[in-house]
Amino acid sequence: MLNLSAAEYKESPFPMLTLRDCLSEEDFAALNAEFPDERELASFKIVMGGRSRLASEEPGFYDFISRHPAWQRLYEFVNSRSFIENALARFSSDIANYGGTIPDDWTFDRNYFQRIAESRKGAWHKIKCRLEARIDGNLWLKTMRNLMRRNSLFVHFDISAARDGYEREVHHDNDNRVLAFLIYFTGSDSTGGTGGELGIHKLKGGVPLAKHPRQPDENLTEMTEVIPPERNLLLMFLSTKNSYHSVSKIAGARAPRKFIYVGVTSGKDTIWTRPPSV
Repeated sequence: MLNLSAAEYKESPFPMLTLRDCLSEEDFAALNAEFPDERELASFKIVMGGRSRLASEEPGFYDFISRHPAWQRLYEFVNSRSFIENALARFSSDIANYGGTIPDDWTFDRNYFQRIAESRKGAWHKIKCRLEARIDGNLWLKTMRNLMRRNSLFVHFDISAARDGYEREVHHDNDNRVLAFLIYFTGSDSTGGTGGELGIHKLKGGVPLAKHPRQPDENLTEMTEVIPPERNLLLMFLSTKNSYHSVSKIAGARAPRKFIYVGVTSGKDTIWTRPPSV
């Protein structure tokens, strides 16, 4: 469904793949026809100023894909060990060079976020939140949790539509994110307005990789590339400590920018634990 072997690879400023026409026209048309309509989008969670998002840790996500076979198929394709193996293979040397530590015996937790979604349906969610807060505040409990999940990888998947006001500051993703990708369903030519481009940044001043902050002051970074949204475009990047990216603020758009975001995540707090060689 997604042929990553055909993607264009770029090494700097951080490892990234670009794949145009990433989905077949048949698959793309089916997904586009089933993309959430305005009524469904109105029920989605609003995040980051103007982004309607339905994520795989929310109960409504599984109801949605159960009613839309094209989305069910894409989710099952992405949420699979074989897809993760293929994606990791494209970045195998980069993971080592950036100090990544993914064990050879890693396990795939296919239902990780679905269990979270199920827990949010009832009172158990409040109990779970209290337990998570207690674990995060206790070093011993946090260490034990990480040991139990240290070999696990799982997939976050969200369906999004961004309108005026949506933007993202310069940042890199969470330290336990291994890699991430976007697929755009609308290009800037069809949405109109300004903004919505993906900015690629690097930190100025020769700061050691281990000391790169998650959200640097934008003035301390240099923008190396601006990538406009493009129909059926996939952008995948290794989520290293220097994988800085941003989204410029959308304004004056006549239609939402439709896309998906997928993140392959580790059960450990971070996978970037060895001294990098880059």
